[in-house]
Amino acid sequence: MEENKLTLPDTSKEELANFLMEFSMGFIYPIPGLSSTLRGVQELINSRIRKKYQAFYLQIIARLEEFDRRMVGFIKEPDFHSALLRVLPLVRQQKLDEKISMFSKAIVNVVITDVEYDEAFFDYIDRLDLSHIQLLKLFDEHAKDIKDIESYRDLYIFFKTNAFIHIEKDKFRYLCQCLANIYLINIPPGIEEVKQSKLLLEESEKNEDYIRITEIGRHFLNFIS
Repeated sequence: MEENKLTLPDTSKEELANFLMEFSMGFIYPIPGLSSTLRGVQELINSRIRKKYQAFYLQIIARLEEFDRRMVGFIKEPDFHSALLRVLPLVRQQKLDEKISMFSKAIVNVVITDVEYDEAFFDYIDRLDLSHIQLLKLFDEHAKDIKDIESYRDLYIFFKTNAFIHIEKDKFRYLCQCLANIYLINIPPGIEEVKQSKLLLEESEKNEDYIRITEIGRHFLNFIS
């Protein structure tokens, strides 16, 4: 057997997930002298953390199976270690199952796919609401349809009519601005509530400065898919 080679016996997915879960940082360890009430609170907190980590690792294992990769080999990868340390605190505080799923997919993508990776993407998963991410996906799905739209009002009407979004217009604009601020989408400065002048539109076309998802935005969607 090669020196320093990590070997683990054949085990179930649940056992492997539990092994990794115990390896994870962030548990509240037993404190001597606690009352039975506080011990109960401590156990409740730890059980919730364990539940999140177990779901996280089981999803990583399932994702690896799609690529015909085994978790035992995967956990030896240096990129996995660094990405895991980066993500675990975010997983621990996460309330949404959908976000935990995104983190698990991102971890795998960092190590075994060609998806372009940006350290900030982990923060985006944590910071953005699901409504931000759903809207970003709509920008991608309807890229050809929205590039000639000339105002926020028309953009909102398009998505409301064709993608059946159910949000108020002000919130829609807020979501767009949030995505534009981190350059996941591009909203030209001339786009307002009313249509731009013909001259401004022609100038925008020359610069390819139109409403669109950016390449960074597409990289982010690949990162969490």
